[in-house]
Amino acid sequence: MSVQDALSWIEGSNTIFAVEFRKRTTNELRMMNCRRKCESRLRGGPPAYDPAEKNLLVVFDMANKGYRCFDPDAMTRIKIDGEWHLISE
Repeated sequence: MSVQDALSWIEGSNTIFAVEFRKRTTNELRMMNCRRKCESRLRGGPPAYDPAEKNLLVVFDMANKGYRCFDPDAMTRIKIDGEWHLISE
């Protein structure tokens, strides 16, 4: 699966998915269960920066119950409907 295919699925879906990615700052491999369209915990107004300008995707982290950002180009794999898909470049 390509990054664009994964992003298309994420944008078109409202289900929980898992994503594995490398952090920009430390290159550490991270995994997160998240969903895209969650607005129930919005607080404090708009962010101080535009995530799109920094090529970041904003998701709701289900485990930590908060909003997180990650670089879609740093995805290594994504779990959709219980099946892992490797991300190709």
